[in-house]
Amino acid sequence: MGGEILGIAGIAGSGQKELLETIAGLQDGEGSILFTDPDSGKEEELIGMDPLKIQKMGVSLAFVPEDRLGMGLVGDMGMPGNMMVRSYRSGHSALLEQKKPRELSEQIKNDLGVITPSIHYPVRRLSGGNVQKILVGREIANTPKLLMTAYAVRGLDINTSYSIYHLLNEQKEQGVAVIYVGEDLDVLLELSDRILVLCKHKEPFVRIVKRDRIPLWTALLIRLAAILLSLLVCALLIYLITHSNPIQVYRSMVDGAIGTGRRTWNTLRDTMILLAIALAITPAFKMRFWNIGAEGQILVGGIATAAVMRCCGESLPTALLFLVMIIASLAAGLIWGLIPAVFKAHWNTNETLFTLMMNYIAIQLT
Repeated sequence: MGGEILGIAGIAGSGQKELLETIAGLQDGEGSILFTDPDSGKEEELIGMDPLKIQKMGVSLAFVPEDRLGMGLVGDMGMPGNMMVRSYRSGHSALLEQKKPRELSEQIKNDLGVITPSIHYPVRRLSGGNVQKILVGREIANTPKLLMTAYAVRGLDINTSYSIYHLLNEQKEQGVAVIYVGEDLDVLLELSDRILVLCKHKEPFVRIVKRDRIPLWTALLIRLAAILLSLLVCALLIYLITHSNPIQVYRSMVDGAIGTGRRTWNTLRDTMILLAIALAITPAFKMRFWNIGAEGQILVGGIATAAVMRCCGESLPTALLFLVMIIASLAAGLIWGLIPAVFKAHWNTNETLFTLMMNYIAIQLT
């Protein structure tokens, strides 16, 4: 219905792509798909219609496919050329209208914050987020009555993803019927007014479900079974490779970890460090940033701590020295993490590669 977002959920390959392409007239289908014009109330059967026939019928559809460059945009063309892919039939002369596509390109670039050296720059050289903004901007510029999107935020950073969500909500508020195919259940539940679940009526051998849907005793049994299975597999590998007694090997590992007071202290210390790192990167992982350069931040923090201890170790009281060391460590790690963030915000660099290179620099500094 107009003014609603219909979310489509399901295991990948359950027919989401085929459903959208059938509605758009790109595939033949069986059954019936009716489009009801929200203004006139007239119903139109879409099965058996190709995109050109659907357009001539006055049915205004917009489709953001899963394959952005293979199906949505022409990678070697700039923004105006890709705008003309949608509008070249609307001209009234033998020559193509180029002024309106250029104006639309500039409007999309400014309104959606597309980062590109020029609107004529080949879109295949842009980041995935900018490519998706161009594609979505072109489709909604045609004031559709039905907007269909397939995995619109797949592979995009969190900021671009929220920009796409905002655009979809804007279309909904303007009375557009939006079909959103996604793979994140939390996003589907938050974004959609209604949800359609597609399946092939086959029970998969392995399923991924949300943790809160698993009973506590089942979750505990799964973890216990995983631990026992890992121990058995490792025991088998130990015996096959080294011909050693796996039980003796496991006993040596336990003794090395907690055999003496000193060993127990070292184990607890290392565990606390790992827990602190895990706590620090959890928000980043929640936002789908898989690498934030934590190793480099830790090393730079350690360098700052050592510098404070060397310069102020004899002049400050112990309690104050510890406080200054902690503050210096936090500040150094913050600055180190801020550098890739600034480059990402201003020049749209790849944060994963950038932070990995900064990790190597930090390793060399130590």
